[in-house]
Amino acid sequence: MKKIGIVFLLLLGAVNGFGQEIEKGKETSIILYCGARKVDPAKGPIYIVNNKYIMFPTGDFGSRLQVSDIERLTIPKKSDSLVQLYGEKSKNGVVKLDLYSNVSIYQIDELFDLFRIKDKYRSLPLYLNDELITDRANFFITATAIKKVKVVNKPTAEVADLKFIAIKTKP
Repeated sequence: MKKIGIVFLLLLGAVNGFGQEIEKGKETSIILYCGARKVDPAKGPIYIVNNKYIMFPTGDFGSRLQVSDIERLTIPKKSDSLVQLYGEKSKNGVVKLDLYSNVSIYQIDELFDLFRIKDKYRSLPLYLNDELITDRANFFITATAIKKVKVVNKPTAEVADLKFIAIKTKP
């Protein structure tokens, strides 16, 4: 439980790189993080998942990924080489996540294929746990996080759209 708390604290706000690495199964020290609770994603760190840049809207990390899928979390020290590698976005820090090799990551089209969402529905609004996904280009989710994906044909108490695609994740 301690590891889960550490991971989420690091990922919810802007993190200054300090060369800390957390590996599953190893003893870790407690990392005290002090900072704003809500951070503009443009001012926060960038996230590299399996060597691919992923944009996490603030607070959205936990619904797309299971902590048990993370093999290694690395926060490299700030340096000019980070800027050369990842661009100007990395000036606010970098959080690198390496997932276990058996963890599948899906983007929108792959997810729709997996759950056999017909082409005629693919342009419908997309909701992840009743929250509208506005950035489809950067959307991703791991297979272990998905509970169900379906087309909903009527509004719900949480979603006013007449038709939409609902993605529900496991608790």
